[in-house]
Amino acid sequence: MEKSTSKSTSIEMLRQISVFNFLTTPMLDKLASISLVKQYSKGNIIFNDGEKGLGFYGILNGKVKIFKININGKEHVLHILGKGDIFAEVVLSKEDITYPASAMSISNSTLIFFPRDRIKDLINNSPEFTMGLFSLFTMRLRELVKKIEDLSLREVPARLATYLILISKNQGMDYISLDISKTDLALYLGATPETLSRSIKKLKELQLIKVHGNRIEILDLQGLSHVALGILKERA
Repeated sequence: MEKSTSKSTSIEMLRQISVFNFLTTPMLDKLASISLVKQYSKGNIIFNDGEKGLGFYGILNGKVKIFKININGKEHVLHILGKGDIFAEVVLSKEDITYPASAMSISNSTLIFFPRDRIKDLINNSPEFTMGLFSLFTMRLRELVKKIEDLSLREVPARLATYLILISKNQGMDYISLDISKTDLALYLGATPETLSRSIKKLKELQLIKVHGNRIEILDLQGLSHVALGILKERA
């Protein structure tokens, strides 16, 4: 369960949330005054699909997955988010909205909670804040469209290669730390764990990656890019 909801936020904390980088110090001070820090242990549900949307969240540290369960009970991971990301911002779009998906901490996580009712005043009184959130909505829509395209048009090895390239760029190194389970990664890529394992094996056979426990070393970034584009080349 969540450990605490009583700790107040600070401007320094808010600066770690990427979407708020454009805000002035006075604006950040106002935002800090209405938000709270919440701690979640690994495996805690933050909110469930269909619950009343009371606010949105920013991630100070840890990992959060956003997912839905279909009528057959199958889980589909929509996003895996980390430090600096925000989620559930859709609650700002209209009155009496419910969360359109569930959220779970997949590692011990520290989040900032922004109550919907209190942040509405900031939106009404700050065009800069409103435009920043609008830009975020647009970016999220593009991400969703791209993921639908990837899931429908690319094979699993190509999806995996794309994911590894993106994480490598974000982490700024050739070693990638997989701080999520292979099951969650498989769900995120729209695959079964078995198919994911075969795809990892395939990339290893192509001498594109090496696996060291939960770390993956990229040996050939260009070759991995070819796989991401659907150009699979066997090596002698």
